[in-house]
Amino acid sequence: MFRWLRRTPLRYTKQKLRVSGALTDYPPYRPPQWNLGTKSPTDADAEYKKFFFDNRDRRVEALRTFIARFDVTLDLSDVGVAAVSEWCPIYADLLVEEIETDSVWSAYHGFAAPWTGPLLGLNPIFDLGVYYGECLLSRNSKLKWHPLRGPESDTPAHPIFGQRMRRPFDPINWMYTWCRNICSAKIVGSGPGKEFLDRTALARDIRAQANM
Repeated sequence: MFRWLRRTPLRYTKQKLRVSGALTDYPPYRPPQWNLGTKSPTDADAEYKKFFFDNRDRRVEALRTFIARFDVTLDLSDVGVAAVSEWCPIYADLLVEEIETDSVWSAYHGFAAPWTGPLLGLNPIFDLGVYYGECLLSRNSKLKWHPLRGPESDTPAHPIFGQRMRRPFDPINWMYTWCRNICSAKIVGSGPGKEFLDRTALARDIRAQANM
């Protein structure tokens, strides 16, 4: 039996059905294939960088269209961030059925499987990460995206660097962890991790990272 059916019966099922309906036509993120037999690591990395930057605005727009189906207006303002922050604890963990499994983790972090079918919800999780990063850049002009892919492996990373940041921060990886933590907190109900159920948590996290 699916985990989301085990957790809370009627209300939770209705939320899941609403997410499933909203996901139906979500555009998948389809990065170039990693094939070192036909291109060098340097060329593959450059190809991915270009793909990411060329599609960054499209990913935010896809998320905006999706989240509007929940009567939430997505923009980079404090009001927009607060609205997304309220949405996340209710729905973000429902985007993928089994977000805590190794296969889903590998699909997200290494593009190990296409983000279609049961993995379609990985697309808005990724786009929430892009949105998070764009919120940081809009609040701190010294921050920049530095996406990379390889050369040691095909695992992508999307760190943001800045003059004052003590270490790189990857909002795309972080949003997967954030959604997983919401899932865990709902199962446990209390104790460590319950802060991810706070509807102001994401907004506070974005403000804190922007000021690092």
